[in-house]
Parts: sequence; C-alpha cells; structure tokens
Amino acid sequence: MPSTQIQAVLKYIKTFVSIVILLLLSIVFDTCKEDDATPLTEQRQVAKRLSRTWTSAEVLFSPVSEHEASLKDLVLRFDIKRESEPSRFQASGAPDFFRTNGESGWSWERTGSTTKVRLLNVFPVRELTIDEITETTLTLSFPFNKPPGGRRGGVGEYRVRLTGR
Repeated sequence: MPSTQIQAVLKYIKTFVSIVILLLLSIVFDTCKEDDATPLTEQRQVAKRLSRTWTSAEVLFSPVSEHEASLKDLVLRFDIKRESEPSRFQASGAPDFFRTNGESGWSWERTGSTTKVRLLNVFPVRELTIDEITETTLTLSFPFNKPPGGRRGGVGEYRVRLTGR
C-alpha cells in the first residue's frame, strides 16, 4: 500500500475519532446541565420575583387620607439567598408602618389562593398579602393595628401598588 493511501486512511480515522469524541463530550455536558437545572419550588419562584427594590407609586386604599403621603414614599427591598430563598428585608420612607433593623427578614406562605409574606423583626406591620405581582408592579395589602401616637384613626387595611426597579 503506498504511503499516500495510508496517510489518507489515517486522516479519515483521525477525523472519525475526533467527531465521536466531540459527540460524547456534548452528551456528557448536556447531561450535567440538566442535573443543574432543578425546577424551582413555588416559594422560590415567588422569592425570585419579589427579589428587588420596590418603590411606592400609588396608594390604592388607606382608611385615613393623612397616611397616604408617607406611604407614597415607601421603599421595600426583598433580598434572597443564592438558592432563591427569602433572606433580608429592608423598608424605608414610611417608618410609622415599617421599622426594620439589620436583622429584619421575610418568609413566604400560601394559604389557599392567598400569598402572604411574613415580616421578621419589622414593626408594627408584620404581614403583607400579595394581591398581584407582575414583572414591573407589586400590589399588596397589609393590616395596620397600631396607629402613630396611639390615636384610633388609621387602624385598618391598607393597599399599595409599588413599582420594581
């Protein structure tokens, strides 16, 4: 067999082996990628959607109109851990409703069709109900049982729509 034919056969074998190796590597990498893509639980999906800073754009309902001004300045921040689990919670702009500290956090719970956010180390509001969440807006309501200055006015259910940024 002439040497040019041997070289051609070797080149063909080398190309064939290279293609087989590439195919095997792509199968291995695809398999690994599928293992990493664990589906998120419903709680983690909600946490991921909430994870950003939300600023108040609109007060939808307030039992007392004098509270609307401070609620319009409301800024909420829901942080998540790397695994998309609830972590820290920060609030500003409405201290009569939300006072937080460095240890404030949040958790999530669904009761029937209602989605509730439990606030940890936050006072006086300790619970939020998520009425609607989209890519750009968050509508929530919350009970307020301790009015500023001890006055009876202002107790009741509030509802605000926040814009994500």
